[in-house]
Amino acid sequence: MLRRIPAWVWVAGGVTGAVFAFARKQNRGDRVGGPISLPKTLWLNYTLISWFVIPGALLRRDDLSPGARAALQAHLMSFVARGSAEMWLLYRTHSWRVAYGVGHDALDLALITVALRRGGRGGAADGVARRHLDAIRATLLFEMAFASLFHLAIDGRTKGEDGIYFASNEPQFRRINALTAAVDVAAYARLMLVMRDMVRLR
Repeated sequence: MLRRIPAWVWVAGGVTGAVFAFARKQNRGDRVGGPISLPKTLWLNYTLISWFVIPGALLRRDDLSPGARAALQAHLMSFVARGSAEMWLLYRTHSWRVAYGVGHDALDLALITVALRRGGRGGAADGVARRHLDAIRATLLFEMAFASLFHLAIDGRTKGEDGIYFASNEPQFRRINALTAAVDVAAYARLMLVMRDMVRLR
């Protein structure tokens, strides 16, 4: 039975475990970036699975159209590059700015949109990939909105060793957390459908 579970499902499970372990550590004491709320923990978990694990798994399929493959590749490469740069700026130089993330989200949205215009037909996985790419584009828009609201809530205090990187349970983040929780529900529902479709692929 366990052999029938695709490798990417195990990876997704590992990511979820790591995210909640990270959140637990952030909320235990005085750590770089500050505490993180449950809605933001769930959102972080969603983005890692939806924006990294699922695209990586789909790219292993041979039945993708050129457009879907190019869009997945462009998205994944841009976010791997962004992740490396962001970790360095957040935890080494403490110089990350919200505008960097919003700008990259807009760039990634454009990359996916342009790549999907390429022609060609694919197999069963192609429809799954295109639906998931649509979900990625939608959640990128929400991420841009979250980042903008976060920037206003903290008055731009993301720089320095005492910078705030996450929305906590403090009252100033109440609106952001409420909006994030609502988006979490819709995003996870859509993710479950994509994961179901991927498991059914042969």
